[in-house]
Amino acid sequence: MWFSVLALFYVSGAIDAHVDLRYYTQCFKRELRVGDQITAKGYIIPGAMRWTCAVQMSDGKNLQLHLDHRIRPQKGEGNRGAHINSRPGTSGWNKELYHAQMPYSEGERFEIQLRFTGERSIDINFINGAWGRTTFSRPNVPLSVARQITCYGDVKDVTFHADVMRDKVSEEKTRDCLTLPDSSQPLPPPPPEKPRHHRHHPHPSKAKGSRHHHHNKNGKGGSSSSGSGSDSHQHGGSDEDGFDGFNLVVQSSEGDWPS
Repeated sequence: MWFSVLALFYVSGAIDAHVDLRYYTQCFKRELRVGDQITAKGYIIPGAMRWTCAVQMSDGKNLQLHLDHRIRPQKGEGNRGAHINSRPGTSGWNKELYHAQMPYSEGERFEIQLRFTGERSIDINFINGAWGRTTFSRPNVPLSVARQITCYGDVKDVTFHADVMRDKVSEEKTRDCLTLPDSSQPLPPPPPEKPRHHRHHPHPSKAKGSRHHHHNKNGKGGSSSSGSGSDSHQHGGSDEDGFDGFNLVVQSSEGDWPS
């Protein structure tokens, strides 16, 4: 077991043999940084007993931020609630926050946003939940060891949205995201907007625009080269980064995580 858990959302209830756990995992393409934001979206299956979302680490410290939604009808409504804590096993962390109600119920869609706001804090926003935003403070855990995000349990149609994602969501039970694509280049590649804009720029111009347009019309190679360049920039780049068909919400900061 190479990973530990930094951020964990968990729903539990009475044990039921019919529960068929589903898994959704997506790897990171680079190290997490202060200001990075990850949004997990999905649907809680009616009759749900438990579900979890976790940012998983590679440092083996067994650190986790834990949100526990407990549904225990046999013990009465007093046991319905949620807490956020961390369980490294040695530091003595206990419950940091407690809520007497759950942010989501079975059959609902969920949208949970994690924003790494500083060296020792994670901002958690239950966007469409019964209670909204809360901040969790933790010891200095380097974000550089984060490797993937996983949601599993009684959920379906889970997607992750962030600048840091790579590959597609996998529905396999286990997935190894231990190795980053290129650890020597933690920053993402520059966006392709500038080259695309440059290509379209000659069209409005009068003298040059006419010449370029004529060349593209008559020169099949020129037109094809320009078109394939655009395609390779858009689609080839996406395939390289593993985005292929993903609608990513790009929200990250320029500041690097301190080592």
